[in-house]
Parts: sequence; structure tokens; C-alpha cells
Amino acid sequence: MKNAILEKLVSNFVDSIINVSKNLLPRIKASNTGIKQIINGIYTKKLLPKLIEIAGEIIESLVKGIIDNLPSILSTINNLVTTLLSKIN
Repeated sequence: MKNAILEKLVSNFVDSIINVSKNLLPRIKASNTGIKQIINGIYTKKLLPKLIEIAGEIIESLVKGIIDNLPSILSTINNLVTTLLSKIN
């Protein structure tokens, strides 16, 4: 019984992802022109070096945040897996 419920939940999740992708892909394609204009603007105004610097700072901050919070993240993952396994069994 639990396997049937889990299979139904997984099936619903997959269906949801398919529906989201069907809705998003046309919008992504439509925004392609705008994205090209933004990239061209960045390139022609020589903003790329500053943008790369900012992107590096963002990535550095994200990595530091993950490392600083790793014990809490791992504990939460452990609790989540334990809870999921106890519900499946």
C-alpha cells in the first residue's frame, strides 16, 4: 500500500515537472532576444570584467555560507532521510 502511494506521489511529481517545463520553455525562448540584447549591452559597455568580479564574490559568499552552516545542513539532511525512511517502512 505504501509503495502504491509513493509511486503515485512520484508520478504526480514527474507530471508537475513536465507541466512546468511545458509552460516555461516557450517563455524562455521568447526571452532569448532580450537576453541577447543584455549580453551585447554588457559586452559593448565593457561591463564584463566588473560583472565577473561580482559573480566571483557571490560564489565565494555562497561557498562560505555553505561551509559555515555545513553541520546544520548535514544534520537537517540526516533528519530528513531518517523521517522519509521511517515513513516508507
